[in-house]
Amino acid sequence: MADDKIDNEQELEEAKPLSFFDEKMKGLLDELDERLEQIGGDFGPILMEELQNRLENIVRNFNEEVNTLFTESFKKWKVTDTQLREFVKSDVKLPQKEVTPNKKKDISTPDFIKDVEFGPVRPK
Repeated sequence: MADDKIDNEQELEEAKPLSFFDEKMKGLLDELDERLEQIGGDFGPILMEELQNRLENIVRNFNEEVNTLFTESFKKWKVTDTQLREFVKSDVKLPQKEVTPNKKKDISTPDFIKDVEFGPVRPK
């Protein structure tokens, strides 16, 4: 069904006569297409070689950047790992928390509102 609509629309477009401008534009586009085909045959290998060189350059740069990122990452990891291992080997004792006697909790007020200070209540 959709194909029928497309065919009908194409028939309507083909039935319209081309204006002078459209005919001139179509002629120029046809001529440009012919010249591009000729240029493609003559310069195609040169353009393909240039494209290949550029792609190789991009891949080379990407590999260098990834290599640098991994190298730097492992250097940072090695420094951190060495520092952690030295810290673990040393007999550094962490300070003990001071134990405070438990205060008697007021059970009548829930924990989530025990620190809230209520102001004066206004009459409604």
